[in-house]
Amino acid sequence: MDDSGGSGVKQIQYELTGAQSVDMQTVPGSAASVTLSAEGMTTLNYFGTDKAGNAEQSKALTVQIDKTPPVVSGLPASGCTLWPPNNQMVQVATIAAADALSGLAPGSFQLTGSSNEPSDPNNPDVVITSNGSGGYVVQLRAARLGSGTGRVYTMNVTAMDLGGNTVTSTATCTVPRDHSTAVAH
Repeated sequence: MDDSGGSGVKQIQYELTGAQSVDMQTVPGSAASVTLSAEGMTTLNYFGTDKAGNAEQSKALTVQIDKTPPVVSGLPASGCTLWPPNNQMVQVATIAAADALSGLAPGSFQLTGSSNEPSDPNNPDVVITSNGSGGYVVQLRAARLGSGTGRVYTMNVTAMDLGGNTVTSTATCTVPRDHSTAVAH
């Protein structure tokens, strides 16, 4: 913006550095538009020059773009099996979520566990506790009903970053009906 009674804005100059780079550009007139699309942190440095040749102090604006969902780690591997069915609690996972660009949205990292067989509410078969570092420890009971094909535990994880990107992951662990299909965890 030019001062009242000034000579008027001749041009705006800008450059981009960081995730999206553009060498110094000159745009005639008093307005310029810049589109940022690269993921990561980009700094826009800009200044205007009036028709008398006076340049204002350069200004900087930093923008961070996050298009990548968070990463979930520590889920049990495919084929997770609890054997023998001795009614003991077994730690099967320490699950964490992280986001390298914008960070996790507060309260968005959620983990639930369920089973296809009933559980005693006073003696739960799925125990999920905080690991003290923002993640969760999952313990499952190595138990199943005497009938049926075996027990299947399902863990569902969701997390969202500050950019609104969401990840959902699922893992299962089984307590098989017989030992021939079991691989000890």
